[in-house]
Amino acid sequence: MNRTPFSLRKPISGLNTSRSAQGTACTASGAPQRPTDGAQEPFFPGFCPLPDLLAERGIDTVVVCGVVTDVCVAGSARDASTLGLRVIVVADGTAAGSDEVHNATLRTLYRSFGDVRPTSEVLDLILAGR
Repeated sequence: MNRTPFSLRKPISGLNTSRSAQGTACTASGAPQRPTDGAQEPFFPGFCPLPDLLAERGIDTVVVCGVVTDVCVAGSARDASTLGLRVIVVADGTAAGSDEVHNATLRTLYRSFGDVRPTSEVLDLILAGR
């Protein structure tokens, strides 16, 4: 039995998602937000326009979710942190090959690169404008 706070298996409800050529955006309510131009790859400084797009728009916080927790998610979170962005990883919005790897990666990200929170808390932060 897994006893870490990061192993959350509750269904995620209340999100609207949309895919476009520019990427995926989600909102807690209302229509999905689609960027007018976007990056096709994670941060990978020097290979992706995302850091410049965020800076141009005055965005200082990124919310990271997806698969695989210990590869793509962790890499994007580390890159964003290195660039000086505030990083929030959605614990129940990521997945890995095993709970052990997933939870170990989330613990490392929390200790060194950003915040780790469940979807419900991330939505509360977004709705509060923080």
